Amino acid sequence: FESLGRFPAVRRDLALIVDESVSIEQICQEINESSGLLLDNCRIFDIYQGEGIEKGKKSIALGLTFRDSSRTLVDTEINDIVHGVVESLQRRFNATLRA
Repeated sequence: FESLGRFPAVRRDLALIVDESVSIEQICQEINESSGLLLDNCRIFDIYQGEGIEKGKKSIALGLTFRDSSRTLVDTEINDIVHGVVESLQRRFNATLRA
């Protein structure tokens, strides 16, 4: 059992295109390393290969939840963290955001 926090969580969803050889564990590890202490949860909610996705690639949809136990987070700081996460995934896995 874990008590509810006093301050609200903020969620951002991302859909990334990566090579099919990139594992979910690699993606989650990179997100955890590049997002800092405010990341509360990283959840994969969809993996898709097929029409609209280049052969040899897959689309991974992630839900990132951020929370601070001492204050309410603001959009600009979350946007900066998410931008850094995306840049990190681009560098390490040649990931692209799915439109």
